[in-house]
Amino acid sequence: MDDGSTEMLTRDLVGKYKSAMSNVPSPVAVVTFQTKDGYDGVTCTAICSVTTEPPMLAVCLKHVTAAPLLIAEAGAFAVNFVSEDQSDIARRFSEPHPDPAARFEFGQWQQRATGAPILAGAISWFDCRVVRHVEEGAHRVFFGGVIETDTAPGNGLLHRNGFFRRQASE
Repeated sequence: MDDGSTEMLTRDLVGKYKSAMSNVPSPVAVVTFQTKDGYDGVTCTAICSVTTEPPMLAVCLKHVTAAPLLIAEAGAFAVNFVSEDQSDIARRFSEPHPDPAARFEFGQWQQRATGAPILAGAISWFDCRVVRHVEEGAHRVFFGGVIETDTAPGNGLLHRNGFFRRQASE
């Protein structure tokens, strides 16, 4: 007989998990992609390297946005790790916008092999083709095979406890 304690334990664990993870600084990236109507993108902090041979990234996106379906349809995306000086761009892509293409009016953008927008001045960018994607809980995880990448000088923007943060000098 379940007296609700399992559900309470799960909710308690989820709350503690969210709190613990928000305490961990994460790099901030704008994940961009091409749609049938133009360009779109979303700010993301759940990105990691999967393997170097072959070069591959994992990007985790919530289902509450249209981004997972659009990336699956496009078959490609770019990961643009923004610099500290690009926090306004990261913020712009973190908010819903009636005209996604309007967000690209800020910053300088170019296309590489996949056609996904690459942000000039990003500390690192990765042009990726979707190798596979899986649904897990409230997210879709994309595995992107890196086609091309480059770096630029500067410090990357961080996210911690709900706020963008700058790196401190040692």
